[in-house]
Formats: sequence, C-alpha cells, structure tokens
Amino acid sequence: IPVKYKDVAGDFLVSTSFPPLNLAPSTFHIRQNFEQKYGPMTPLAAYGYAAAQVAIAVIKRGAAADRLAAGRALNYATEYDTIIGPLTFLGTGDPQDPNVYFYTIKNGNWAYVQAAHRSTFVLK
Repeated sequence: IPVKYKDVAGDFLVSTSFPPLNLAPSTFHIRQNFEQKYGPMTPLAAYGYAAAQVAIAVIKRGAAADRLAAGRALNYATEYDTIIGPLTFLGTGDPQDPNVYFYTIKNGNWAYVQAAHRSTFVLK
C-alpha cells in the first residue's frame, strides 16, 4: 500500500497487532484460497477469520455444545493457531501476552521491521 505522506513521515516506527502475513508461511494456502474467492485479505477479514478459527477450535477441543461450555473451554490456557499467529487467552477473554509488529516507511511503502516477540510464525 503506497504511503500518501511518505516524505513527512520520515523515520516513523509504527506498531500494530497485525502481522505481515506475506512473511508468515503457515498462512499461504489460507490467504491464497481466500483471495481467489473474495479478493485481497484485509486486516478486518484476517481478524474475522482468526476469530472463526478460535471458535471452531474451542468447540472441537472442548466438545462445547452451547455458549457456556465454549466460554469455559476458552478459560483453559490453550494456544490456538490462527491466521494472525498463535493466540492464548486469559480468563477475562483478553489475549495473553499479545505480539506487536513494527513497520516503517521505505521507498514510499510500508516495510516490516520486526516483532516484539520473535517467533517462528513470521520469517524475519
């Protein structure tokens, strides 16, 4: 995505919870299938997809047949592999130790720098 104010932005370092999916090999087939059917995967679509992945995993792992059972199953400190990376939740429903990804502007485009917590999810 070209940056409109690239000359003014200079050496900004921007943090976001959205990973560079193009550098995450485990997402390749999911993104390819999604984009063939629906077009480019936006951050909103990626988070929606991840939410569905978590819900499906909770139902499968906990044999949750209703909302209460699904809520109980989410309270277990279980890691869920999603398109936006591995997620674990606290009892309050908040992500446990979420990752943050840093970007800067190079040659007028966003460029990935690194993750706050390095992992094998993103190659770099």
